[in-house]
Amino acid sequence: MPWHHTLYIIVVFTSVAIEVALAVYSWRCRAAPGAVPFVWLMLAVAGWSLAVGLELVSNTPEAAFFWFRLRFISIASVPVTFLAIALQYTGRERWLTRRRLALLLAVPLITQVLIWTNEMHGLFIQSLSFSREGLWLFVDEWTYGAWFWVHTAYGYLLILLGVSLVVLTLVRPSRLYHRQTVSLLFGTSLPLVATIFTFQLITGLRLFVPFSFTLTGLVFTWDLFRYRLLALMPVARSTLVDTMSDGMIVLDDQNRVVDVNPAAQSIIGIPVSEAIGQLAAQILSPWQDLVDRFGDKTETQAEIALEQDRAQHHYDLRTSPLTDRHGQLTGRLIVLRDITERKRAEETIRQLAYHDSLTGLPNRRLFNDRLNLAMAHAQRSQQKLAMMLLDLDHFKEVNDTLGHSVGDKLLQAVGERLTSLLRKEDTVARMGGDEFMVLLPEALRGKDAAEVAAKILEAFRKPFVFDGHELHVTTSVGIALYPDDGEDGDTLMKNADIAMYCAKDQGRDNYQRYTLKDASNLADST
Repeated sequence: MPWHHTLYIIVVFTSVAIEVALAVYSWRCRAAPGAVPFVWLMLAVAGWSLAVGLELVSNTPEAAFFWFRLRFISIASVPVTFLAIALQYTGRERWLTRRRLALLLAVPLITQVLIWTNEMHGLFIQSLSFSREGLWLFVDEWTYGAWFWVHTAYGYLLILLGVSLVVLTLVRPSRLYHRQTVSLLFGTSLPLVATIFTFQLITGLRLFVPFSFTLTGLVFTWDLFRYRLLALMPVARSTLVDTMSDGMIVLDDQNRVVDVNPAAQSIIGIPVSEAIGQLAAQILSPWQDLVDRFGDKTETQAEIALEQDRAQHHYDLRTSPLTDRHGQLTGRLIVLRDITERKRAEETIRQLAYHDSLTGLPNRRLFNDRLNLAMAHAQRSQQKLAMMLLDLDHFKEVNDTLGHSVGDKLLQAVGERLTSLLRKEDTVARMGGDEFMVLLPEALRGKDAAEVAAKILEAFRKPFVFDGHELHVTTSVGIALYPDDGEDGDTLMKNADIAMYCAKDQGRDNYQRYTLKDASNLADST
């Protein structure tokens, strides 16, 4: 037997083993788009290769012709299975209904009937001849019948349609899967060429068709490993995914990145080529607490902050488990939505609700909240706190003589000066008009508050200078201590107000601490 014939037989049966192995491996990914038709494609190619191999080792014309006809069972099914792969791969699997699948299989079924009844009509094969290599006999040449050309044209049409669908994916805006698509196109060109060889439109190379199908399977398997061809997201993602403003990251069941859209790429700051195949823990290291929860099948939600372009951006991060039809976890979808503007709006609303719009200081509402917290802490720790009410002396004259715009600027300058005099834990608030409140938590005794008040009076004796004006404005300060002068906020404020009016009665530009005598004197004067 010629050595090349023996070598070819070895190659054919090796191809059968490889193709069956590829089918078994792909069946493990059967829940992924395109996996099931790919399994059928590999089995069809394996059956076709096996029929060719058995034909080559036949020793009678009847046996050789039997295996020759049997190979067309697989050949006729290859175009249909390939088209099914292309439809699922490009997101058009809904087109493949049962009715349409039955129509697609009509021509292959007719082919099977005609080839096995060919002796009656000769519509598929009109004549054939055999060749012998040593002990082996195989079909060498044959003359086509009319139905053969229908079968041929139909097979080309389906394969070309599938190839066209895959080519269309190259014009989509995403560049993420272009290399995957090019690799897939290379693989799909091999069965197209193999079909030509099968129909002997190119002579002399027909015996290499089974091996070319094996190469196709190997290319597809490379796509499985390298580009995650049958992973969670096929290449034909809708344009919406690539153009959506939300970042999207898809993980597989091993928490490896299998898809990243452009928005997510800009957020995580890692090129797509580097992100694909990496573990989530590597590219999402700033959010390790979320990565630790990826084993949970429930949804996860959190708000995160990232520094981008020297500014802080806020994102709403949500993770959702992806499961197959059996409920098994197949991966996870991560969506990052930019909520920076919303957070800024919320901060603006919070600022308006709790801060004075003119000075930016806390308003009465925020002051009351802090006062209640400070009193609760003072009660637990058996400490005192001090509250001071400040009223500017003769502020009305500033408004009347220089205008309200100058008066507003003076109030802003007063707030800045008060803030600069106090500790971080102290609170300065504007209560309205020219009244300011000061909260001194953890004041040990009344003397501490008196020292702060004296410091404020001294600072106010220095002129306020702005817009060419030099204003000399003093203040009167009333002091009330918790719990000595009141055990609730309303009482403390009322008594601090009484003490402040006593300071004005004493000639202004001084401070007074609340006493029962002050309250009695104020009552007598009113």
